[in-house]
Amino acid sequence: PQAGLQLIRVILTILVHMGILTVAIKAAKQQVFTFSDFFSKFHLFPSYLLGKVLFLIGFIIGLFLLIIPGIVFALKFNLWPFFVLDKDAAGLDSLKESNKTVNGAKWDIMMFWI
Repeated sequence: PQAGLQLIRVILTILVHMGILTVAIKAAKQQVFTFSDFFSKFHLFPSYLLGKVLFLIGFIIGLFLLIIPGIVFALKFNLWPFFVLDKDAAGLDSLKESNKTVNGAKWDIMMFWI
């Protein structure tokens, strides 16, 4: 029973994160948003989940390879959720698009993080 509750908690957390990012994207584009926009991208949950799993696997493997590769991986692929939610990209495609977008700006992003 405890594992089932944990799974429900993880799913709900991901859905809330998707909703918040969806509204944030509309706000950043200075578009009008409504409460229903929070739920409007839930159909992308499979792509979002795949992107999240792939990102976490790569990040964890990178951390085990002396931390720096994990940080570089996170820098390259940190924009993946926006490609899923804004461009309806598939999980793996969102990681590829993030890598292309961040190319040449990794130091700027790292300084922003710091």
